[in-house]
Amino acid sequence: MKKKLLVELFPKYLVQSEITECTPESVCCDTVSDESGAEMQELKQRLLKQFKDQVIVQIYNYQVHLDLVLAQKKLTSILEERGFKAIASNAEKAIQYATPAVIVNGKLLSLSTFPRLKEIYQYINDEIMITRGAS
Repeated sequence: MKKKLLVELFPKYLVQSEITECTPESVCCDTVSDESGAEMQELKQRLLKQFKDQVIVQIYNYQVHLDLVLAQKKLTSILEERGFKAIASNAEKAIQYATPAVIVNGKLLSLSTFPRLKEIYQYINDEIMITRGAS
């Protein structure tokens, strides 16, 4: 059985509004910008098309509490490793400042910017070649 690469996509996190009343027309209750969510969905489709059975692509859905907590934990850990302990000490600030982000097999490829497709493809191709060579 071939080992698949895990690609984790973190859409841009929107800060929750202090307004307590949200209407369906307002965006105060949304946690992901529509643009970022659409970009990540498109990226997921491209990765699945390009790498078929070689990748698993996870897009974090911040409206699902478990996804939000896992995303915060992963991003705060990365920020701490990179020396941003002040930001990492507040999970909501960490996810706010670090997204959008992309992680492939634990390696951060993009932080606080939408990733460049060419760089992601290159990294995944390199990882696939390494795992083939190790088999």
